[in-house]
Amino acid sequence: MQYQIDPQDCLILYAIHEAGSIKSAGHILKKDPSVILKRVQKISRETSLIEKMNGSWTLTEKGKKVALWAKEMQLSQKAVLESPTSLRLGGTMFFIERVIAPHLANSPFKEMAQKNHLEILCPSEGLETSLLRGGLDLAFACGRPNDPQIGFKKVCDERWSIVCTPKLAKKADGKLDQLLELPFLRHKSLIPEDMLKIDRHKIKTNMVFDTVAGLRSGAINGLGWTLLPRAAVLDEIQKGHLIDLSVSLQLNLKNDFLGIWWLKENKSVKEHIAPLLQWLSGSDLI
Repeated sequence: MQYQIDPQDCLILYAIHEAGSIKSAGHILKKDPSVILKRVQKISRETSLIEKMNGSWTLTEKGKKVALWAKEMQLSQKAVLESPTSLRLGGTMFFIERVIAPHLANSPFKEMAQKNHLEILCPSEGLETSLLRGGLDLAFACGRPNDPQIGFKKVCDERWSIVCTPKLAKKADGKLDQLLELPFLRHKSLIPEDMLKIDRHKIKTNMVFDTVAGLRSGAINGLGWTLLPRAAVLDEIQKGHLIDLSVSLQLNLKNDFLGIWWLKENKSVKEHIAPLLQWLSGSDLI
């Protein structure tokens, strides 16, 4: 693949179009007019972009279009070089909503946004796949990545909570056997018996959701009790809409660890990893 016309020749046409003569074009391009003349003669022989009329070199209509194209390319190149680079951070929808978004005006996101065009994304293909395909630069994710091309740093445990409405909490009365008599709301990707270390036949799953938002809404509306990351329901717990039963039931929930993932070959993200790790480890939402 190559240009039909040498980009340098396009610049020469643009300079002649702007300056009006080969001598003046030489001043614009900072080249000897004799050098430019040789190029112009070659362009004239090989194309219909410039011709000599009444002793002066003049651009044809096609030549003028090429000259304007060269000007546009110059301006576009300048805009690209001067534009900030993009930094794409990924996370789950609830993590972006509840953990990242409230802190975007503070460090380290504030400093990142000053140097980069910051994008906060929740890719439908999943965080690991998006990193591998180049859709993300960094991701907040749980556990270890499957692909060895993905680097990761563990930060802290992601705490989970057993929650329900105050009304259902009264029925459970702090007793696991009474809680298990109540309907359970499950996330599609969650295996509750593994986290609770309870026989799955004892859990009365009533509804299944594929979003945290739907699961949280179902719990708030009293449809049953559920398991959710603490960060996803902390606001509702603090406002009294939901009760966290994890402590009163004295259950040792199997928590996964939260960390930061990145593509190992993407060296440009290394400077951002340490500030994000420091921020995440000090967050009171996790």
